[in-house]
Amino acid sequence: MQKIKKTSVKIENLIVFFIWLVILIVPIIIFYKENTLNWQEIYRTYRILIPFFILFLIHHYFFIPFFLFKKKIFSFILINIFALSIIGFGHYIYEKKFDKKEDHFDRKPITHSNIDSSHLHKPQFHKPDKKPPHPNFYFLIFINAAIGLLIIGFDLGLRMIIKWSDFENEKAFLEKESINNQLAFLKYQISPHFFMNTLNNIHSLIDINTEEAKQVIVTLSKLMRYLLYESNEVTVPIPKEIEFLESFVNLMKLRFSEKVKISFAIEGEIPNKKIPPLLLISFVENAFKHGISYKQISFIHIELKISEKEFEFYIENSIIEKNNKQQHAGIGIENTKKRLNLIFGKNYKLDISSDDAKFKLKLIFIL
Repeated sequence: MQKIKKTSVKIENLIVFFIWLVILIVPIIIFYKENTLNWQEIYRTYRILIPFFILFLIHHYFFIPFFLFKKKIFSFILINIFALSIIGFGHYIYEKKFDKKEDHFDRKPITHSNIDSSHLHKPQFHKPDKKPPHPNFYFLIFINAAIGLLIIGFDLGLRMIIKWSDFENEKAFLEKESINNQLAFLKYQISPHFFMNTLNNIHSLIDINTEEAKQVIVTLSKLMRYLLYESNEVTVPIPKEIEFLESFVNLMKLRFSEKVKISFAIEGEIPNKKIPPLLLISFVENAFKHGISYKQISFIHIELKISEKEFEFYIENSIIEKNNKQQHAGIGIENTKKRLNLIFGKNYKLDISSDDAKFKLKLIFIL
């Protein structure tokens, strides 16, 4: 969070620097003619800009954070009015003094042909041509207030944009943290469920074939290693996730007779890309839990279609526990739906359909 704020402050300072750099360079560009800089006009422009530049800095780094952001609205308005009044009044005083200096330097000495000889001992000057009347006090106050309000409005807009950007970044950061926490919770909710079912399978197998049960325990240890260590990553390579699913399916096959038709097919070359771990295991567990019968002919068909851009998962199974279908089948699937929403948002497609005999599920997401 602190890193986000520091980055935001740096960006804000850079924006302020470049905006005012451009503003201060513009007069130089405007008054550069015939390879010569008109320094008098540049100076005239800067003497107007500099007070507003100072006002901007004070407003940006002091008025807004210490008054506006602390909800001292009345004080914020008063201090801005005071600052604008000071700039307007100071500009008026400065203009009068500056014009007096110019008027002094513009006086021309009277030539001998135009003066009375009785006044030779007194220095006399002709007044220059009559200058346009100087803007009055109220007019200067109005002009400075208008410019000042534009500066303040621009600064408020800039700070609001920066603050909104900070808010969005913090919101995204908190949402990401929330997603990670929820994913971890959902993942560990899956793991004990899977472990419990697998132990039940091994328990059944021990009475039938001890040696095979030992091999299954080795396979289970690999699966648990994947669950406990490798699946802690945000994403895992697709080949490892598929290997995990295949091992799980092969382990489950040992428990059932030939009446149960179980198939696992992969179409397409597996790309070297990554997906979230344990994303599909709930669907597979659900199929074995509600689609298999020891007495009836039942089936589970699993198919993966993978390309460089798209991952498609398809599973179809028979429905045996009709009465308990609605009660049990939704737990693992609902958790996985939550994960899909947290990970992909709207960038995935999940179609689920069922009737009295079959349950079908199709998941597609972009790699």
